[in-house]
Amino acid sequence: MSEWIQSHKISAAWLALDAGDNDPARFFTYWLAAIQTVHASVGEFASPLLRLPQLPPLESLVAPILNDLANLSQDMTLILDDYHVIENEIIHNALTFLLEHLPPKIHSVIATRAGPPLPLSRLRAHNQLVELRGQDLQWNTNEVAAFLNRTIAIKLSRDDVEALTERT
Repeated sequence: MSEWIQSHKISAAWLALDAGDNDPARFFTYWLAAIQTVHASVGEFASPLLRLPQLPPLESLVAPILNDLANLSQDMTLILDDYHVIENEIIHNALTFLLEHLPPKIHSVIATRAGPPLPLSRLRAHNQLVELRGQDLQWNTNEVAAFLNRTIAIKLSRDDVEALTERT
């Protein structure tokens, strides 16, 4: 994914998640920090709210960030990598709010190993979702054979290529 972003010169805020990011304050602090690596002015109002002893309702935290994103003049992509580690319902709900209110120039990529507990059918129905699943990324026998021929100049029998394709 990072190669694709670099080759297409996409402005992207990338957050690689781990299990510790299930804390809403940590999640949104890191998420905002990722955005600020691309656009430092985004979240100036929201940043101090993340340091409060008790977080305000997350919609009131996310809304000013959405307003800042709406004022950007160029497209930007927000990437959440390994979202399957997030189990916190508060984060899922806030992300749902975010996805439903993203400005048109802001795009979101959620990389996960399992279907996230987000309103995917609603996003699909509004043509706001493009999905790539494991089966979409699998190579067929011809692609495996071409790759092997091109990269390591090895020519395997059709049966060997089929066996290799099934195992990977």
